[in-house]
Amino acid sequence: SALSQGHVGSGRPSVHRRVVLGWRGGPWVVLDRVSRPGLRQALARWYLAPDITPVMERAGVVDAVTDSTVPALASVAFPCSPTVELENRDVSFRLGGRSPSKVIAARADTSGRVVTLVAGPATQWVSNHPSGGPEAAWGCASGRWRHTVIVRPEGLPSWCPFGVDSDAELAWCIEPQDADERGSARLCLVAQREGTARGAAREERGCIPFGVTVLERAAGGWRALPNEEFGQSATE
Repeated sequence: SALSQGHVGSGRPSVHRRVVLGWRGGPWVVLDRVSRPGLRQALARWYLAPDITPVMERAGVVDAVTDSTVPALASVAFPCSPTVELENRDVSFRLGGRSPSKVIAARADTSGRVVTLVAGPATQWVSNHPSGGPEAAWGCASGRWRHTVIVRPEGLPSWCPFGVDSDAELAWCIEPQDADERGSARLCLVAQREGTARGAAREERGCIPFGVTVLERAAGGWRALPNEEFGQSATE
């Protein structure tokens, strides 16, 4: 997790908070959240090396390729961005140097969030509404595991992802594709508040209270785990 503050000397200071999560052999999940009085628009820009070209595979999904004759290096998805565009910009590898590059620009939703999912080449992202509700689930399979990421719908103070009452910004569930191993499933809740009163007070000061809660599926529900056990399955 990282926190940065911008425009501190102005009348409209901004706060940017980022949480990065990874699963061994699976995708990376990046949650960016920006807070600023009167915020109208925010973008997350992902700069690519000059020899990498982004290809819009479909709305909200970009493949990063080095050559049209070889498989993509990675597949990048943006579950909650209303628009994702490709831009031409310069990058610098040394002082005074400029090289043309491609940039993936993902617009934040109205609450200032951008979620970026990065997985290996040929990843097939599946998007659906599992419970018929407003939240969209984005999923992919990687090796033995099935990954599902759901972002809390805008304007909803609390929700129940995967049967857990929470006010988290994002829920990431990792389950074995083999039904016989369902006991080793993990659930990661990102940006869980430390209590409603404390969270509200901290947001008034311009701080977005991020945290990470890790759960393991147990008989009758979920049980809490230390955060460092997120990437360790019960069968390892």
